[in-house]
Amino acid sequence: GVPFSEVVEVSGKKDFVVQYEVKLQQSLVCGGAYLKLLRHDPSSEPKLSKLQNDTPYVVMFGPDKCGTTNKVHFILQHQNPLTGKWEEKHHTKPPQVKNDRQTHLYTLHIKSNNDFTMYVDMQEDAKGNLLQDMDPPVNPPAMIDDSSDKKPKDWVDDEMIPDPNASKPDDWDEDAPAMIEDMDAEMPEGWLEDAPEYIADPEAKVPDDWDEEEDGEWEAPMVPNPACQEGPGCGQWVRPMVANPNYRGKWNAALIRNPDFVGAWKPKQVENPDFFEDPDPHSMARMSGLAVEIWTTNGGILMDNLVVSHSLDSAFGYAEKTWKLKSAAEANAVRMAAKAERAKTKQAQLEEGGLFNYMNVYASMAAETFVEQPVVSALTGVVFMTAIILIMGKLRGRAHRHQAATPTPTSTSTSRQQAPPSAPAPPPAGAQDDEEDEEEEEEEEDEDEQDQESEDERASAKGSGDEAEDDADADAEDSEDEKEVYTGPTLRRRTRRVKD
Repeated sequence: GVPFSEVVEVSGKKDFVVQYEVKLQQSLVCGGAYLKLLRHDPSSEPKLSKLQNDTPYVVMFGPDKCGTTNKVHFILQHQNPLTGKWEEKHHTKPPQVKNDRQTHLYTLHIKSNNDFTMYVDMQEDAKGNLLQDMDPPVNPPAMIDDSSDKKPKDWVDDEMIPDPNASKPDDWDEDAPAMIEDMDAEMPEGWLEDAPEYIADPEAKVPDDWDEEEDGEWEAPMVPNPACQEGPGCGQWVRPMVANPNYRGKWNAALIRNPDFVGAWKPKQVENPDFFEDPDPHSMARMSGLAVEIWTTNGGILMDNLVVSHSLDSAFGYAEKTWKLKSAAEANAVRMAAKAERAKTKQAQLEEGGLFNYMNVYASMAAETFVEQPVVSALTGVVFMTAIILIMGKLRGRAHRHQAATPTPTSTSTSRQQAPPSAPAPPPAGAQDDEEDEEEEEEEEDEDEQDQESEDERASAKGSGDEAEDDADADAEDSEDEKEVYTGPTLRRRTRRVKD
């Protein structure tokens, strides 16, 4: 422990703050690491070199974990003004211990209005009020149970009783088992009943230092029979168990309301002779020193940067310069160690080879890059997606231009192999005259274009030799015949109307 340069007094509008760091280098299996603010008593000032478990204190604060206990203690010793007795008051909802190997900061802030807050790593973790959230309460109850009051012997406080008129049904079998063999089950095909489940390890060898005279006859260790693992099983086959549909269990009579029920008995209430009311338990006893109490089964507990103050801002300001820098360095060391371990794993996967390993490594690298540099990764993703969109747009535009540049085949042809067009359907009844005029103008333009194309084709056919000329003449004759039958003005007009 260490004495204060001056006695710490908490009263009036003063707050009280105690703060310190704890590092559990081997975690905490069973142990505690507390601070005790020692009570100032001029008549019997404790010797800090001879502190005991019962050395008087005012506040005890810190982590404690063992078995089912896992909490950060806040205990206030408060004096009963009537009896002079000091009693421990425990916070009823404490936070849990940070049980890792990093340095953590624990802070207790008691305010002048009796509210208190417990912080872990500068983050609020629990809060309460000295008058409402301590056990036992700071102020005892005004009324208590009369210890001399006894429950009458004829008092009936059983609200429900078994029905005395009920009887067990004749077909109720209490001895029927809950589980029975499944009689519908059949032994799986291929089950090896004669094969043992375990056999002597055929690869086992007698150790070189085995002495049969001293160690006895050597026997190979038993291993699972591989024949059993390849098939459905081996050894004696036993039917599986299923729930017994006839199981009913032990019979009990139904419960009914007790006609003699009076109610739950409670002792009489009397005035508490030790009652008092302290409206301001925040005004604690004066403190003259600070002591560290550590008990543990596995060791490795470090405590540092202890602060006692009247200002939370002052305590947190000190933590910004000490604990926060230390915590950041430790977190970075953990990240670097994990990164090195991941790099080692990736290298092993790359050396092993295989598509799955390569995909796993590169996916992991991409994820790490995104976590470490999210802004750069996001910008890279936006640029990549923009480039993909632009490329797709250019390809689509090129496809449209290619499609527009491809000539559309005409409806007529001079080739003998092309079948004559089928007769078009008649124009719809009741068509408007102005629509027919527009269609006739469009058809005349189409006829001019088609006649020009026919002339070009004939001119090209004449320059291809004697045989081509004969074929061209025959084709021309056929074309003329076809035009007389299929491509007259009326037919074209009708075809145009149908298409429109």
